[in-house]
Amino acid sequence: MKEQPYDKNQGLKTNFLSYLSLPVTVAVDAVVYYRINNPMMSVTNVDDCTHATRLLAQTTLRNILGTHDLASILSEREEISNAMQVLLFQH
Repeated sequence: MKEQPYDKNQGLKTNFLSYLSLPVTVAVDAVVYYRINNPMMSVTNVDDCTHATRLLAQTTLRNILGTHDLASILSEREEISNAMQVLLFQH
C-alpha cells in the first residue's frame, strides 16, 4: 500500500480501497437450539447427535459469513440469522 504525499488542502492521501480487500478474522459467539424429531434415527444413524448438530451449525455459519464482508456482517445480523435458520431447517 503506497501513501501519497501530504497536501495541506486534502490531508494525507491514502488508498482506502486497498484496506477493503484485507482478510479479517472474526470471532463469533453463537447459541444453537435444536429439537430431535426422531430419536430412534438420531441414535442409530449418528454416533454423537449433539456433536454433529454443533458441527453442522458451525459449518453453515462459516459458509454464510464467508460470503459477506465485515461491514455487512455487522450491519445485517438479522438477515444472516434468517439465512442460517432457512439452511439449518433444510437438514
